[in-house]
Amino acid sequence: MAKANPKTRAKSKTAAKITAKKAAKKAAKKAVKKAVKKAVKRAAKKAAKPTAKKVAKTAAKQPATKPATPTIVATALSRDGASCTATLSSRQRVRMSAAAMHAARIRIGGRWTAATAARIERFEREQKLYAQALELLATDPRLTKAQLAERLGGGRHAEAAIESLVEHGWI
Repeated sequence: MAKANPKTRAKSKTAAKITAKKAAKKAAKKAVKKAVKKAVKRAAKKAAKPTAKKVAKTAAKQPATKPATPTIVATALSRDGASCTATLSSRQRVRMSAAAMHAARIRIGGRWTAATAARIERFEREQKLYAQALELLATDPRLTKAQLAERLGGGRHAEAAIESLVEHGWI
């Protein structure tokens, strides 16, 4: 059996000492970090308790206010450009056709009201009836205005779609 070199043995002992020191240093650092984190949390809790109580008291004193009308924060066009999504300040997203957005004059910073939603709904309904009327004319070009109105279900929107077809020269 060969004997180990004393110099090599000394090097391995110092390497082990260095490794042990590093591990101890790391553990101490971790313990200090944990203690500091705990102290910060404790201090934050103590500071937050009176503030929360104050907020609750002032909220109880003030009368309930009406919720603010949401505003349009951002708009995004789809890849094909046919539809659009409007993001409101209440973090709600509303999807509509790009044409409806243009017709309802949706702008960033504008208010989103029930009237705005109704305008968009009405425009999209009219567009749907217009497309349906064009389809009916494509299948039977000899349809009269009365027959077309009957097949579209009658009503104001059907009449508006037919008038639009007349304006554009389809009937």
